[in-house]
Amino acid sequence: MNTATIASPTLSAAANSGLGTVKADTAAVPAAPAFHVRYASLFCPGRALAFPCDATGWVDLQALPGHARDNYRIARALVGRDYSEQLVCGPIAAAVQGARVM
Repeated sequence: MNTATIASPTLSAAANSGLGTVKADTAAVPAAPAFHVRYASLFCPGRALAFPCDATGWVDLQALPGHARDNYRIARALVGRDYSEQLVCGPIAAAVQGARVM
């Protein structure tokens, strides 16, 4: 287990004696995916579906929840009718462009 020690700034005297020390479990925080694949709506500007992927655009369907898996399959099936072709982008670009990350 990875742990980090965090001292409380308001308890400086207590922190020096060890009373204000908190152990935080850093292993419980999942890392954000490095890339997202994004399907923009052709008819509703600013609306899109986005899913975590690798740099090549591969989405791990087994890692997605059931509703996200269904939305991913729908978006792929409706490319050209309701959604644009997939665009692989980083997490900040997806957030700026208004994508809903599944």
